[in-house]
Amino acid sequence: MKDLSIVISSCNRYQYLWDIQLQLFNKYWSNCPYSIYVISENSTLPNILTNLKLHNFNVGNETVGPSDWSYMLECALKAIDSEYILYIQEDYVFTDFIQQNRFQSVLNYVMSNDINYLRFYTGPPGNGPICNIDATTSIREILPNSQWRSSLMLALWKKDALLSLVEGLSITPWQFEHMNTNHLDKFYCLNLSTNDSSDVLPFLGMYGSTNGFTFYPIIIDLLEKEGVTKLDGSPINYNIKL
Repeated sequence: MKDLSIVISSCNRYQYLWDIQLQLFNKYWSNCPYSIYVISENSTLPNILTNLKLHNFNVGNETVGPSDWSYMLECALKAIDSEYILYIQEDYVFTDFIQQNRFQSVLNYVMSNDINYLRFYTGPPGNGPICNIDATTSIREILPNSQWRSSLMLALWKKDALLSLVEGLSITPWQFEHMNTNHLDKFYCLNLSTNDSSDVLPFLGMYGSTNGFTFYPIIIDLLEKEGVTKLDGSPINYNIKL
């Protein structure tokens, strides 16, 4: 499984989200065969009973602000020996069971067609030609000059393409999402399904600017339904803002 590694972009400040994210990752993708690297300055992974291949990736020094995001990601990409990565941020959680065979089919298509980027979030939708992967899954090209062409929503990236966009820079995620990526081709997103959501890697963000950077009610409902607490058994503090 060296063709793909999973990179969870995080930092010391948001370590409190790891308990939540990893518990739902462990439930909904317990057979995930890929190595998972959690980026931070120097934090330690929580003690969770799991078969997931979890690894700390510590850059070894304290960072000074959001612009260090690109430096930390660059360090990880240079150290990870995989042609592709699945990029995730610490405030995303899986919301349903992952079918490994469906994901592998998508990954195989991406690798065999030398695709640089495939976003699993379907908004905004692609605006170019549609490619059918199989009878149940299709992707659509995101043309140059499209808004949010390189969104940091959960996505497959060719590692060298992503590295070329962050190497030597000191930028925030917000600045990254506004970069000009027109020199790179083969950017895609999952094509809209009948319910406008991804059923290959179903996920949600825990926070958002539309909710004042607090937990979305749908996430609180999910966590309460699943009985998710902190791994030490203490309740989750839903009043903490991102």
